[in-house]
Amino acid sequence: KYRIGDNKTKETFDFSQHQLLRGISANRYTISFFKPVLAASIYKYFLGNKVSPIVFDPCAGFGGRLIGFKSMYPSGTYIGIEPNIETYNELLELSKDMTNVYIHNCKLEDFHVSFDYDLAFTSIPYYNLETYSNVITYSNMEEWTDRFCGKIKLINNLALNVPINLQGIFLDFNTEYRIQTNPSHFSKSRQPKFEWLLTNF
Repeated sequence: KYRIGDNKTKETFDFSQHQLLRGISANRYTISFFKPVLAASIYKYFLGNKVSPIVFDPCAGFGGRLIGFKSMYPSGTYIGIEPNIETYNELLELSKDMTNVYIHNCKLEDFHVSFDYDLAFTSIPYYNLETYSNVITYSNMEEWTDRFCGKIKLINNLALNVPINLQGIFLDFNTEYRIQTNPSHFSKSRQPKFEWLLTNF
């Protein structure tokens, strides 16, 4: 409704095919969606020509890494965690025609890893910089660092995407890869966005 002019400014938006392909974000809210093409290239780099690898994504998010993985390894197994019930249900809908996809609706801190996997790969939510419905909250940055990041650090064979300003939390990880992506179309800066891909193996 907002985008067809039912808003305070009576502003309307271009619904051309070009704009639809760029993505519509209602009410000008946007999400952090890990680009599936980038995820696929990262999986390929670490997993190579394995036919049916098993991957663990402790912060499944909106499905970008899931799509990237299943596009490269359709017979592989994806195991993800998503605490937000709405996002969890969307992931179930997204993956309903995929095989070997297991999504758990819980917090990482409450999840026990009792299975073997070839690679853990995720992009962490950035404490309070991203707010979605049914948000999982922490009382302060220190609690988030101790509880959430502390659990992340215990995951073996992990490739971890973090913004440059949070790298200091993971000083015991290797800083090996610098990721460059395009900024959101809402960003006032047209400069590329840089983040780190850290590993603990």
